[in-house]
Amino acid sequence: MIDALFTPAAKRLTLVFIGATAAVIICLVSADAGTSKTTTLVSPSPPTPSPAIVAKAKEWFFRFQSGNIDRSQLNDRVNLELTTDMIEREKHTLQNFGTPKKFNFLRRRKVSGTNAYDFLLTFPSGTILEAIAFDQSGKIAGIDFQPFGQ
Repeated sequence: MIDALFTPAAKRLTLVFIGATAAVIICLVSADAGTSKTTTLVSPSPPTPSPAIVAKAKEWFFRFQSGNIDRSQLNDRVNLELTTDMIEREKHTLQNFGTPKKFNFLRRRKVSGTNAYDFLLTFPSGTILEAIAFDQSGKIAGIDFQPFGQ
């Protein structure tokens, strides 16, 4: 949909993500006349995941932050790919953020047969996007922490 809104005649396309809701502000500036048109598209807030999913996402942020990984909760592929060095690097990065002030659910999606959930963790020093996925048996099939907007 964004591609259809962005045309060669437009000089600039600005997208703004506001909080944990799916509000998007689109500002198109015409290259010819210098005029602009702002459109706001708002979709409803995503359905909240079960409290168990939210608890797991929080648990695993703190597990990586402390380096205390419970491999029995990981599926075979993640267990094999997750090295001690990777855990230490992630621990070092996440320790610098401290305790999250906000833990907001963003969306649920299907990724290669898993249920994946994205959360936005807000800290005084920055924001982290946590993505966590579970396979059909409930094991963690993927997890990632990325600084967001920095």
